[in-house]
This record gives sequence, C-alpha cells and structure tokens, in this order.
Amino acid sequence: YALWRLGFVEGLFRKIRLRKGGWIGTLILLVVSAGIFPLLGTLDRLQERFEEMPLTLDGMAFMTNAVYQDANGPIILERDQVAIEWLQGAVEGSPVILEAVTPEYRWGARISTYTGLPTILGWPFHEAHRKCGLNSCNPVYTRKEDVASIYTTLDPVKALNLLEKYNVVYIYV
Repeated sequence: YALWRLGFVEGLFRKIRLRKGGWIGTLILLVVSAGIFPLLGTLDRLQERFEEMPLTLDGMAFMTNAVYQDANGPIILERDQVAIEWLQGAVEGSPVILEAVTPEYRWGARISTYTGLPTILGWPFHEAHRKCGLNSCNPVYTRKEDVASIYTTLDPVKALNLLEKYNVVYIYV
C-alpha cells in the first residue's frame, strides 16, 4: 500500500509514477515469490538432512529411517522413536525424565519434546532468556551442571541426591 501511495506522491516519485494496477501486480508478484520459498526451501532442506519420504502429518515418521549426523557421531533416530513411543504408551501422568543437555539447535531435549514429559533442562540459552531476560541466569546453568554431574559422577550418593532434588523418575541414556 505504501509503495502504491508513494507512486502518486509529488516531487521525487513523480517521474516513476505507476498506475494502481502496476503496484498491485508488483505486490502480487512479491507475495507469490515469497510464498515459493517455504515450499521449495523446506523440501531442499529436508533432502540435505534425511532421505526423501512421503508427505505426512505424523511428526515422528521421519525417525523410522533417519540418521542424525551429530558432531560426536551418528544418532539412529529409530531407536529414539521406539523409546518415545514406549514412553507415550506406558507412562501416566507427568513424571520428570532426565536427558542429557546438548547445544542449542542440535538433537537435544528430544524425549521431552516428543513425549511432553518435563525434563530438568531443555535448551539452556532459551530457558535462560525466557526466565531471566538479558541478565545472567544462574538457576538455569546450575541445572545444566547438575544434569552433567548425574551422568558423569562416580559417586552414587551425589547422583541420587540430584535425582531426588529434581524428582526424576526416568533416566534416558
């Protein structure tokens, strides 16, 4: 609308005045062009990450044959899919699950994401930003350290104390 209005403003734009139909045509071309990217861009992006599969509304269907290439080695997603489906069918209520914390935009927090079960910590930066804004957020990073301690400590008492602190019922390995 603004471009259409600018086309009829006196002065600088007088020389490049277009008719109303020209601006509407330009706007339609812009909207159609912008609409192509989500369709074609998504398909190209998926081809880079996982093998091609039929379109579906099942958000976990890709896991059947997909392998996520992590910096620490490949992750066969079918194994996660089996665990997620078991949790979805066997678990009642909202027990806390423990899963390792990974860097953002990696294959982390996947079990809590796909089951809806709470976890100690998903993506630290997102949690810190949401809960503390631009300030430092020690509680979030304390949770990150606690999760790492549970997985790596050789002291079973320390691990059990941390598991009890967060009411963890399931540990995902």
